[in-house]
Amino acid sequence: MIRQIVICGLFLPAPAVADALNFDAETMETCLVASDGAAEMQSCIGMAAAACINGEGQDIPLITACYAAEARYWQENLTEDGAHLIETSRTAPEFYGASPGVGLAGADVVTQGAAYIDAVCGLTRLQWSPDMDPVYAELSVAECQMRMTGEHVVRIWQLLEQF
Repeated sequence: MIRQIVICGLFLPAPAVADALNFDAETMETCLVASDGAAEMQSCIGMAAAACINGEGQDIPLITACYAAEARYWQENLTEDGAHLIETSRTAPEFYGASPGVGLAGADVVTQGAAYIDAVCGLTRLQWSPDMDPVYAELSVAECQMRMTGEHVVRIWQLLEQF
């Protein structure tokens, strides 16, 4: 199940395009479960979008929609697991190291990571010439949001495994 979640700075395709997608995260989820460590988990990022793209064809708006669908999958995990990390950081003194308040709290990890993703992917949009078709810029931004949000979620999972 994929909930519709707005990702700052991400071009979301028209609902008719998004609803018509053949997006299924099962292969990627299988890869994530079978992974041994963060490096292997990160290799799973993009698998669902790639399968969606292969099923949908090479139309740029559909490719963008496939990236956006996987980005929403990762955003859903970020929302849920980020909230868990925030709660863990509040209740587990060892999260902070030697004394409470030292280091980044869970909320900082989640919000600063999300702000970083928005900044980097926003710069991706700026790299495209105004003379070029804007759909290519949106494609690049959607791919960036998908990849970086997935990587951020994997980092949060790593932190959660420690507690």
